Amino acid sequence: DYAPQLSETAALAGITPEQAIADIQAQTVRVIAIGFAPGQPYLGMLPDHWDIPRQNTLTESLPRGALITAVRQLIIWAADAPTGWRHIGQTAFRVYLPETATPFAFAPGDAVQFSAVSDQEFSDIRANTDTNGGAICEVLR
Repeated sequence: DYAPQLSETAALAGITPEQAIADIQAQTVRVIAIGFAPGQPYLGMLPDHWDIPRQNTLTESLPRGALITAVRQLIIWAADAPTGWRHIGQTAFRVYLPETATPFAFAPGDAVQFSAVSDQEFSDIRANTDTNGGAICEVLR
């Protein structure tokens, strides 16, 4: 339910859905741009086999926190909106926090790594409003 286009996307990348999940978790991607919606990060670059095109049609709406992909990039969706990218996962992370002193969660160049969780862990993360979607932030030097 949280990754409605994962199988299709994995097939386009020439791998299985399980390999796609492992591949994404193994990558450390960098914020290469922020745009389209406030705070929305474009993360890349993924390995060459992830050079899959955008869809030919729009998906009417994806939820905030959706993990989407196309052209060797990942995006954490900032707000409910349509897209031509493929929905391969879901986060509880908010990339835009207008009520805070630092409203954008990311800056260009930041490193991001994803971890898969079970449905129960995801439900628990969503229920805990004390963290931003279970994200762990570290300053690396």
